[in-house]
Amino acid sequence: MNDVVKMISAERADEWGRNVLKCISISDEYAKYIIDQLIFCNLRGVDTHGLIHLDEYVNRYLNCASEPVRIVKESANMAVIDAGNNSGQVGATIAMNTAIEKAREYGCGLVWVKNSNHFGAASYYSSLAVKENMIGFTATNAHKGMAPWGSTEILLGNNPYSFGMPGPGFPIMLDMALSVVAKGKLRTCLREGLPLQQGWALDKAGNPTTDPQEGLDGSLMPIAGHKGCGMSVMIDLLCAVITQGCFAWDVGYIGAADEKMNSSHFLMAIDYSSMVSKEEYQKYIQTYYDQYKKVSLKEGVNDVYLPGEIEWNIESKRRKEGIPFTAKVLERLNALADKVGAPRL
Repeated sequence: MNDVVKMISAERADEWGRNVLKCISISDEYAKYIIDQLIFCNLRGVDTHGLIHLDEYVNRYLNCASEPVRIVKESANMAVIDAGNNSGQVGATIAMNTAIEKAREYGCGLVWVKNSNHFGAASYYSSLAVKENMIGFTATNAHKGMAPWGSTEILLGNNPYSFGMPGPGFPIMLDMALSVVAKGKLRTCLREGLPLQQGWALDKAGNPTTDPQEGLDGSLMPIAGHKGCGMSVMIDLLCAVITQGCFAWDVGYIGAADEKMNSSHFLMAIDYSSMVSKEEYQKYIQTYYDQYKKVSLKEGVNDVYLPGEIEWNIESKRRKEGIPFTAKVLERLNALADKVGAPRL
């Protein structure tokens, strides 16, 4: 945090982001979906998935044609949405909102998205379900970045997913990729001139490396070895088969602004209210939380946290104090503003 040069309120960052998208003729509706998701990430301390990505999304809009999002197949509680090559936030937000509507009527809504792009942190979409007192699940396939276990050939995506549940005063929210770290962290290390931690990546020959460029050229390390690879396969199949979309090895790279990514997403909302009352649900959640917090702690450890609790605490603080931005990030964002003719941040 020593290199933070400016604290900016979420409201100011939101206004700035929407102005940038307005300058390239993105509709107010689509701009809201994109910026809401990016600010969500910044507020929760996931800055690698926040506004830092906006220039990549803008470049794609400027260099690759998009069309309005539309439902192409639908049944009572399921649907397939064509995202029209818009930023992933647009198709995924519409998809989760559709899943929520279907869950209200049928108990569970399942929606797939095809012809989409990078959608940021999966937890945002699960959080939309949680805000409606539902359980949310989100998954996406991604550009290849990992080798199958025992191989040096890059074939698998890190294919992130998220579970979200209403919790004891804050959402319980798991959000994770299937690599030890997301590729965005390698890019951040490269930008900042920092080494990778051991165990994050392999070079082209399959050897461990701490060099960010070697890691980007090589393979991300899967979580839990072969188990992470297996999960990557299953999420790829879950997202791409129903949509008849691309598998990870054919999903485009976020930095190739003039080419479609053709990623696919899966979003699910579960309305548990027909099975258990809100009061009983909360009683069970509280019982779990109370027991979880009673565990004995290792020396030097002050607390144990449920998934999403640390991010919730960061969000509460940043809503009061503002979002911290470094000089390098501000330079990148203001270069984008200058490019499209928007006010600087």
